[in-house]
Amino acid sequence: MIDARLVFLVLTGLMLAILAAISVATLRKNRKQKLEEPKYRMLKDD
Repeated sequence: MIDARLVFLVLTGLMLAILAAISVATLRKNRKQKLEEPKYRMLKDD
């Protein structure tokens, strides 16, 4: 039978991997530029 500690360890590792993947995807240079662009458009005078 699977031990509860092993299940906890696997789920914790899985969540850390998902968090790392989201962080990397968000902080990539191309993605960051795409996210920041609307902010600068709002501040720009027409």
